[in-house]
Formats: sequence, C-alpha cells, structure tokens
Amino acid sequence: MTDGPRAIPICCKCNRENDRGHQRYCTKCHAAYMREWRKTHPLSDEAKRRDISRSHAGEYRKRDHLKPEPCRVCGDSKAEMHHPDHELPLMVVWLCRKCHLSWHAFWRSVACDAWSFWQKKARADGAQPADEKQKRVA
Repeated sequence: MTDGPRAIPICCKCNRENDRGHQRYCTKCHAAYMREWRKTHPLSDEAKRRDISRSHAGEYRKRDHLKPEPCRVCGDSKAEMHHPDHELPLMVVWLCRKCHLSWHAFWRSVACDAWSFWQKKARADGAQPADEKQKRVA
C-alpha cells in the first residue's frame, strides 16, 4: 500500500519542511549550497551586473517603490520583471513568463541570424578563419 504524494515536501539536506515546493533543498540549505558553489564558480562581470540590477529592482519591489504591472504584451496579471538595460535597474518591462521567454527567444534568433549574415559576408569578401590563415603562412 502506498501513502501517495507527501503533503509537505521535505528538504533532502536537513530533513525539515521544504519551503521551496518541489525543489530539492529548503531556502536555507540552498543558500548555503550556493555560497559554497560561488567560491569555485565566480560570476563574470556581465553576470554580476545583471545580478546586482535584479537585486536592486527586487528590493525596490519589496518596499513597494516598484509596483508590479500586467504583462505589456498580453495583459496577464501575473508578470515578472524584464530589464532591457541592466545599467538602469529600475527601468523594467513587465512580462508574463510566456512572453518573457518569447522575447528572449526572438532576440536570440535575431543575434544568430545577424552572426550568420556577417560570417557569410566576411567570407564572400575574402576573409578567412584564423586557422586557415595560419595554414597558408606555414
């Protein structure tokens, strides 16, 4: 006989109630794990800038200085912050999760298309990859 799913999730590390739902560790254990992990996996400068921007905006949101708004695209009331420019942490665009992921997928595809275009153009103009140039010199 099975008891079915647990009503209260348990942290795998401390065996206490897990306040993070279906995640493995509770908030306290996850924070401790991340502090240790960051010692060997430091953030890049760009990642630090994004992290600081998100933290800054999050604090303003907690203090009710930054008010959540509906999604700018579809109007869904459950929206999250998107930072078009991490140098301006309080300038956010409110997007629901679906629209936010679509936004990033769109710009990722635009960047890939632009890169492919530049590569084709450079090769058509006679530019060669660095290792081909080295072969010709040798």
